[in-house]
Amino acid sequence: MFARMRPSLLSRSIAILAVATLPVVAEVNYSTQVRPIFQKKCLKCHGPKKSKSDYRLDSRTAALKGDGIIPGNPQASYLIELVEDGEMPPKGPPLSKTEISLLKSWIQDGAKWNGPAAKANPARRGTSNFPMTEHPGSEAMPPDGAPAPQLAQPIDLSALPSPLATDRQIDFATEVRPLLKRSCMKCHGPEKPKGRFRLDNRRSALRGGSGGLAIVPGNSAKSPMIHLIAHLVPDLEMPPPGDAPPMSPNEIALLRTWIDQGATWDADQASASGLTLITSPMIGGYSVNGNEQLFRQHHWTREGLSGGFAKLQLDQWLDDETRVTVEGRLDAPHNLDFTLNLERQDIGFVRGGFEHFRSYSNNVGGYYAPFATEFAPSFELDRNLHLDRGRIWTEIGIDRPRFPSITLGYEYRFKDGEKSTLYWGASTQDDLTRNILPSYKMIDEDVHRITLDLRHDWKGILFENNLLAEFYDSTTTRVETSRSNVAEGSDTLTTITESSDSTQFANAFSMQKLITDHWLLSGGYYYSKLDSDATFSQETLDSLGNGVFGQYWSAQPINLDWHTHIFNASTRLGPWKGWTFTTGLQNNWERQDAMGTANYFFGLPTPDVPPPSFFVSNVQSERKTVSMREHATLRYTGIRRAVFYAEGEWEQQDAELFEHDPGLINGFRRDTGTDSRDQDYTLGMTLNPLPRLSLNARYRYSLEDDDYDHRIDEANGGFPNEGYSAFIVGRELETNEFKTHINYRPKPWLRTLLSYRHQSTDFTTETDSVTIGFSSDTPGGEILAGKYDANIYGLNIHLTPWEKLALSCNCSYYDTQTRTANNDDPAVTSYTGDVYAVNLGGTYRISGDTQLAAYYTYSRADYAHDNSASGLPLGIDYRMHGLQAALSTRITDNVHAQLQYRYHDYDEPSSKGVNDYTAHGIFLNCTVNWN
Repeated sequence: MFARMRPSLLSRSIAILAVATLPVVAEVNYSTQVRPIFQKKCLKCHGPKKSKSDYRLDSRTAALKGDGIIPGNPQASYLIELVEDGEMPPKGPPLSKTEISLLKSWIQDGAKWNGPAAKANPARRGTSNFPMTEHPGSEAMPPDGAPAPQLAQPIDLSALPSPLATDRQIDFATEVRPLLKRSCMKCHGPEKPKGRFRLDNRRSALRGGSGGLAIVPGNSAKSPMIHLIAHLVPDLEMPPPGDAPPMSPNEIALLRTWIDQGATWDADQASASGLTLITSPMIGGYSVNGNEQLFRQHHWTREGLSGGFAKLQLDQWLDDETRVTVEGRLDAPHNLDFTLNLERQDIGFVRGGFEHFRSYSNNVGGYYAPFATEFAPSFELDRNLHLDRGRIWTEIGIDRPRFPSITLGYEYRFKDGEKSTLYWGASTQDDLTRNILPSYKMIDEDVHRITLDLRHDWKGILFENNLLAEFYDSTTTRVETSRSNVAEGSDTLTTITESSDSTQFANAFSMQKLITDHWLLSGGYYYSKLDSDATFSQETLDSLGNGVFGQYWSAQPINLDWHTHIFNASTRLGPWKGWTFTTGLQNNWERQDAMGTANYFFGLPTPDVPPPSFFVSNVQSERKTVSMREHATLRYTGIRRAVFYAEGEWEQQDAELFEHDPGLINGFRRDTGTDSRDQDYTLGMTLNPLPRLSLNARYRYSLEDDDYDHRIDEANGGFPNEGYSAFIVGRELETNEFKTHINYRPKPWLRTLLSYRHQSTDFTTETDSVTIGFSSDTPGGEILAGKYDANIYGLNIHLTPWEKLALSCNCSYYDTQTRTANNDDPAVTSYTGDVYAVNLGGTYRISGDTQLAAYYTYSRADYAHDNSASGLPLGIDYRMHGLQAALSTRITDNVHAQLQYRYHDYDEPSSKGVNDYTAHGIFLNCTVNWN
């Protein structure tokens, strides 16, 4: 009983450490990280002396031509596609995954060039977009005619177009704002402005960005923004080539005149305040024939008419730097997702939201042909099962430049409702019993979580701390029904009620330092403490709710005290001459103490009369675990068009478990030591023998070896215990896995992927001899307790034969088998079968505003085995079809409509049709954008 009490939130808590100790990639530096890659792998063919395909990577202006590098979008950058496919470089070793990851991060951050010609102000966080060395402060706005800032490098002002020779006042609304909107606002608007520089309002524009002032009212010749748009600063040309149209000399002259006149703004443009509202109301529903409950379980929706909003979004700037956004989705009446975000630049944010959704369960039990009748082919519950889940959350964050980032959060999660279980009840007919009666569980769960996260980069050392306090409360009641045809009203209900109340505090701290370009160090420490109280109660009732002869077990209360300490350290060396080495060490220490009072009464309890003392036990357990895990990875990229890697992971664990129950009936005393030695190895390679062909292969071997030393194993007042589970003295799991895929792109409009995976796992158990006169007696020694084999095949095809047409096909086939040692029991047989899955899809653009999309899915499994003579039929045999077609069109610039049809068909021969259903659905939504 106590072994099952290990709290489920343990895995969620340890995940904090996993996140905290993973290497964090800081903002990529062009000079020290990107430029060496270009010099080593690219500039020989794409430099100033030789530029194949008329493409160069020696300057930002040349690199951003075309779609080779698209700042902020590495997925669409052709350079990334070429290096990932291994087509570039054509000679020499391809880029490693680390180098590709650096390039992606660099492009995602804007593909910034920060060489000698464009150094950022070290006093400001972020990369400068302006070659400045001074900044007046993030809050102060310089008055008109302020002294010109000091330039970081000489500028040839004679190359600037002269201001317009005019005395008229330049009109901002009709002459300046269109230029800024066309060439600047994509990167320097209110939405995540690059370099913290905004041009959507006068206050922000005159304050400048992270690199200093950009506009000096009354002095355009000393305004760095003019220098950049006139391309006077190498590698910092604005707008970046390919991002937006550059400004002509006449347009630059117009901007110079406007700045010399004081850079005035129209009153209605003095603020960035604006409103964007997007609504997408929808209506539709399903018509279902067949098992409506299983349809609900598969698709998380009810039959019948429903409506709501597929999307609801409001975006409002309250002032130049304060923005509020509201996003939501409503699928009436049970599914709702709503978030609110209030953010002020360089200050912080307040966020919050509410989520609620409903899942459904099938209320039909197992199928057994001898018990089926024409009117009742299977048993089903007289209730509709559904479970409501949701959460309410809020976060408050402080994000000031040069200061630690702090986020304080609160979250409340809940579950309430009923769901089906596979603990089916027994049905007895004509002295034949099969467990096929459906059962269900009532759930009431509440979780409160408080988090405090801190993150700061100090002198190149990244510090992060995550604090969690969680308060958990849960009550579940499982109801199992047993039915006999002997007499009317002979149903017996077994109710099992469990409750748990726990408090957990956890803290994870990590730090990381990039010592050199080839040496990264990181480490962390995690501590967690959990206190929990639990209760257990089991009763046996008749169909009217009265107690009958049976089991009345209880345990009230059960106390659990659990502590965990985890230490972690890791380092990465390289890449150096094609080699990269990563290694890490993690030490875990856990202690768990539990105790409680248990009552194992069997019979019919008498009210107000306590059970005899020999039914009562004071149970206690104590578990101590110490483990060490080591990990190492070696990667080599020194061979052209090839990557080779080897990984190893080892874990050693020593555990001590003491359990004691002094009861006279079920009493026992056990002291067990566990010695575990696990190992896991992986060898892999990636080859690119041809520019459009790549091959990936990986082999993995793992071995889990556990030895149990039962120093004490007693039962019934000190007698030797010869039964389960202490007669198991060893366990071994051995896995071999091979995985490969071939990616071939014969034409730019055709991509194919073939994949194959094989896995084989052997389960071996070693036991003592047990000879106490039962059929389950064993002579002891090693036995192959089980074996799992799987072969998985996959085919993916993406085809775009015409500009308006895109097609895709994904197919997979699973061939699996699970064999278990059965001790000559005919009820236990091999579990063998196949799974087929096909996904077909395509889109066709009928016109510029109208598009047709269709998708078809098919899956099939044939795991059914006729085992009725000795047990229940094993496995399942089903076929599932799905079709979705949508016609969408743009009615106006702000109105978009979509009509959608959905079809689902489910056929399950192994249940003789009791789970079959067919569903048709029609949905209409209309998206309206008010901006």
